[in-house]
Amino acid sequence: MPSLITLKQKNRGIAIDKLMATRTEAAHQVDDEVARILAQVREGGDAAVLDLVRKFDKQSATSVAELAYPQARLKEAFDRLPKNLAEALQLAANRIADFHTRQLPKAIEWQDATGSELGMRYVAVDAAGLYTPGGTAAYPSSLLMNAIPARIAGVKRRVLATPASNGKVADVVLAAAYIADITEVWLLGGAQAIAVLAYGSETIKPVDVISGP
Repeated sequence: MPSLITLKQKNRGIAIDKLMATRTEAAHQVDDEVARILAQVREGGDAAVLDLVRKFDKQSATSVAELAYPQARLKEAFDRLPKNLAEALQLAANRIADFHTRQLPKAIEWQDATGSELGMRYVAVDAAGLYTPGGTAAYPSSLLMNAIPARIAGVKRRVLATPASNGKVADVVLAAAYIADITEVWLLGGAQAIAVLAYGSETIKPVDVISGP
């Protein structure tokens, strides 16, 4: 007769197996859905982005251009923050900038014994897509930690994609975008945001690299 401990271990193993099977199935379903969204945006451009924004972000935009957040309003969001929160964001931004400035690689040049000029230099990509989660929560630190290194590296076009809840984004995220000197803000979330950053559309130009959680 098996001991009580043996039965508990067996039952625990069965429970874990069932849990892992469920998770594996869910992961495959997510992969399939994401693949469909990527293909939809790649093939459908603006029209596909609008359909997905209406479905997932609950926005009623009639054109992708309406999803652009005006640069001038970023400072307005910063000015609305409580003083202590604004100072905390600025402190974090300064520390991030200091770290990554020290991290910059240096170009090298020399002349070898034959008189040949040799060297190596680092050149930033032209455009970076920076994804920041939103909706039910705000993650300004995620934005700062992705956008500031891009700016310091010399990336000229720094594009933020962040989801809006009924067309609204938390002031603290918009304020972080202002501090980080973001050049474009699009109110887009989920796989559709990553897809349009990667493939582009009639309205949104594609980027060279995408970072974020």
